[in-house]
Amino acid sequence: MNNDLKGRIDRVSLVSLNLAWGFMNKKYGLPETRPHNPYHETEQHLTIDRNGLVRFNSFYIDGQKETVTPIRRQRFLMKPEQISRLFAYLHEIFDGGYPPYTITDGPTWHLAIANQQGQIYQYEGMMVQDEWLLGLNGVLHECIDEIDGLWGVEC
Repeated sequence: MNNDLKGRIDRVSLVSLNLAWGFMNKKYGLPETRPHNPYHETEQHLTIDRNGLVRFNSFYIDGQKETVTPIRRQRFLMKPEQISRLFAYLHEIFDGGYPPYTITDGPTWHLAIANQQGQIYQYEGMMVQDEWLLGLNGVLHECIDEIDGLWGVEC
């Protein structure tokens, strides 16, 4: 495949879209409109660099009013062994490429991995319970215990 991950990872950026999970409503005081209003969504952005700097942001999206409201922002450092574990897992999954998914409706993810040579590899798929995604979720929660509510899972 032409999206085989090569080289040492410099930075990963993971965006999950169309989450619309109810725990966000209660925890952050958002309107309780889902599933009655399909235009209200939650989006999460997670960026981790090779030095272990983690940036996590969540947004509430009102598609009817065309507004995006930041609801959460976290910054912290991962331990070197955590970053090694996470990056090793990403190599395990993406060194052989990753098959593209057809995305129609439902929660999705977009992952960009930049290597230290400046090449960017992009992957996307559905937030379904496939083996790699469950594995990544487990590794993320193992390595990043400071984030509650990542992908709708409260730690």
